[in-house]
Amino acid sequence: MKLKKLTALVLSLALIMGIFAVSVTAAGSVQSVQLDQSTITLDVGEVGLLKATVTPGDNTTDKVNFTSTDPSVTIGDVVYNDATGETTLAITGDHAGTATIIAISEDGFKTATCAVTVKEKIGEGEVVNHTLKGGTATASDTTSPVAEQPSKAFDNKRDTKWLVFNDKAWIQFQFNDGNRYVVNHYALVSANDDPIRDPVDWEFLGSNDGINWDVLDTQSDQAFEGRKLKRIFEIDNTQAYEYYRLNITRNNTDSRIQLAEIQLLEYGEDKSWALGPFEKLDENNPILTPNSEDSFIDPVTGNEVFWSEKALYNPAAVVKDGVVNVLYRSQNNALTSHVGLATSTDGITFDHLSTPVLYPDNDDMLVYEKNGGCEDPRVVKGEDGTYIMTYTAYDKSLPRLAVATSTDLVNWTKQGLAFNDAYDGKYKNTHSKSGSIICDLVGEELIAKKIDGKYWMYWGESDLFMATSDDLIHWTPVQDESGNLLSVMKPRKGSFDSYLVEPGPPAIYTENGILLIYNCANDDPNNGGDPMLPNRAYCPGQALFDAADPTQLVDRTNTYFMYPEKDYELEGLVNNVCFVEGLVYFQDAWYLYYGTADSRLAVAKFDPDSVVPVSKDSLNAAIEDAGNLNGNLFTEESMNLLSTVLNWVQTVSEDENATQAEVDEALALLNNARDSMVMVGTVTASTDKEYYDVNEPITITVRTPINISGLRLKNENDRYVTVNKVKSVLRDDVKEWTIVTSVGSKGLGRTLSIWMSDLESHTWVDSGASVTFDCGYQAPSVTPTLLSASLTDEGPFVVNEEFSLTVTTSTGVDKLYLKNERGGYLTNTATYEDEGDIRTWTVTLWVGSAGSREMFISGRSTDGSVLDQELTLRFDVTKS
Repeated sequence: MKLKKLTALVLSLALIMGIFAVSVTAAGSVQSVQLDQSTITLDVGEVGLLKATVTPGDNTTDKVNFTSTDPSVTIGDVVYNDATGETTLAITGDHAGTATIIAISEDGFKTATCAVTVKEKIGEGEVVNHTLKGGTATASDTTSPVAEQPSKAFDNKRDTKWLVFNDKAWIQFQFNDGNRYVVNHYALVSANDDPIRDPVDWEFLGSNDGINWDVLDTQSDQAFEGRKLKRIFEIDNTQAYEYYRLNITRNNTDSRIQLAEIQLLEYGEDKSWALGPFEKLDENNPILTPNSEDSFIDPVTGNEVFWSEKALYNPAAVVKDGVVNVLYRSQNNALTSHVGLATSTDGITFDHLSTPVLYPDNDDMLVYEKNGGCEDPRVVKGEDGTYIMTYTAYDKSLPRLAVATSTDLVNWTKQGLAFNDAYDGKYKNTHSKSGSIICDLVGEELIAKKIDGKYWMYWGESDLFMATSDDLIHWTPVQDESGNLLSVMKPRKGSFDSYLVEPGPPAIYTENGILLIYNCANDDPNNGGDPMLPNRAYCPGQALFDAADPTQLVDRTNTYFMYPEKDYELEGLVNNVCFVEGLVYFQDAWYLYYGTADSRLAVAKFDPDSVVPVSKDSLNAAIEDAGNLNGNLFTEESMNLLSTVLNWVQTVSEDENATQAEVDEALALLNNARDSMVMVGTVTASTDKEYYDVNEPITITVRTPINISGLRLKNENDRYVTVNKVKSVLRDDVKEWTIVTSVGSKGLGRTLSIWMSDLESHTWVDSGASVTFDCGYQAPSVTPTLLSASLTDEGPFVVNEEFSLTVTTSTGVDKLYLKNERGGYLTNTATYEDEGDIRTWTVTLWVGSAGSREMFISGRSTDGSVLDQELTLRFDVTKS
């Protein structure tokens, strides 16, 4: 259906039914209607403003009608400003959907449209893959094999792909039924083979018509370090689009391009309680790697053992005496694990001991550690200063959680199995590992914390379980009413943590609750795992437990905050692993130490100072100021529109989780509403003349409604100007004011705006009136021109003796500049006489050195600008 027919039909229905439509009086024969926005995206309940104007702007009585094509967008208050010809319309997102706002001239043929998308606000930590909502995939290249068409890039599978026989191509996705969605992240998944076909340079674009495109992101020199590897890209976008396009401008040298998957994602704000964001320190990673030189004499076999030659992984970390200590698991080629120690003064560069600090020995624990060793340490500090390590004693048959203690982190005493005595040894031979003890952050140290008189520990490698202790050494697993282990957190089907969950670093007691960073593995994508992650990929998440009851899960992140993407994270003893286990607060930042592919160690950093706190001061001040306005000063329509906007921005102000972008947007909306308000009555202002010298008294006459109690002046820089004298008199139903002021700097078109307060609220508001004048400069009445220059006599002239010249210009020139051949200004005195439009200057000067000299003459216009024109004189100067 053509737009005119659609417009007429919508308008007719709206007017007949009396819904979705409003009209305002504008002016006469309209040639066109303009809107200040062509697209708007609103959350449900959010208010937006749309401004309309008509062309020509001096037309006579006419009407502009507004209608919404869908009840998802409701039309609200309208303010028409007869002085500016601008109409401001308030719209509200009623429920999720799309609508077109149509502004229609009275004859029904002049229209302007704005596409509005209303969406449910994405919750904290939520991630939505909009491609799953359905759409059509197309590409610029039609050479794709039958089984590798563009649709394969949007089928939510890593095992299929889109391929084209070209080194440049675009691929796009159009949502069904004209739906539009906000995408603020997108993910690309590399295909199964041939990395030379991977994209390297590209643009990511959005469109609402498939013709006009907005560039949302540009990437260059990108690399995929593995096959079927998902990479996520964050973009700054809040606009909903119907089309999204990936325009690949260069691939990795091949004549073909391929991708396994493209995901169009919308992320909510990070969970407010979560720690981060963490940034991998790629320039430094991996920070520790296997070492084939370090050895010690194994006390069990008596042989020399190269204890860290095979792999390093799963590190604990503590800060002691201002130094970061990392205790890490290492393996020799026989896959026996030992615990090593490395230290750092910057958290990044480490020195390590050449011998392990914990290992299988001829002690009571050998039966549990022989051949397998001591694995996966986690370390906290007790209140008495003793360091407590939970680790896994492994005999290559059954992992058992064990405890060791130390006062210096180097010499450790094994205390036995954590659950050895609990329930008469019921859990002594239970598969148990990964003990994360709840701690308080005290300075830079994590100190074990008692809750309800006991220490608490998360543990397990499937579900998460709990245990309690009185002394940090002997632990009792928490059971449910049936006498079985109490599960406090389970894997989730369809998610990154679908196969198992396992504690990471020591849990931290915070004002929001107990924060636990946990490890987890993805299940087979064909068995309920995340389809974009490999089977058994380890990606960490975060969970929040109740501070008073550590067994109660309050919340957990919906997606991982780190994932394997670097080559050392993708390939190793176990592929596709980021396993977090050490966390310290060091030098005002958080350092997270993790194992990569069960082979190396790496670090990520979160700097809290990099997170700028949200400031609502300006918004709250604007809300208070708007709330104090006297409604009697403004039209009823203006106050209704302001009330609608105020109600919305107040919700933003009260939202503890509002982002700075949302606060700034709310402030801009409120200022927009204030600017759109129309006053009751007219305010006019004029000056007693058009030109003033600097600091010359300026007399301004202002006419206002009689209920105005005071006036102030602001300059172009939004600063108040000193007023020397103010008085007012009543003339019928108008109050006439006389203001005397002055300005201290030159300028053409200087402007002073009139601000006023009323007798009731005493709130200062912009009256909309202003005065404009010239100060110190005047626009030339005659084009400024240099006409001629000549010496009074031919010379030669003598050094330091005066001589003169005559310069003729138009009267538009009010100053002359003289320079020598070296660019230096020549001191002179100049007078002039005018005859008609011609100004004749007499200039007297002297020069201080002899020779054949040159003089360059330029001038300044009466408006203060320097002329581009230049005159030249040549003359001789002698010493005597």
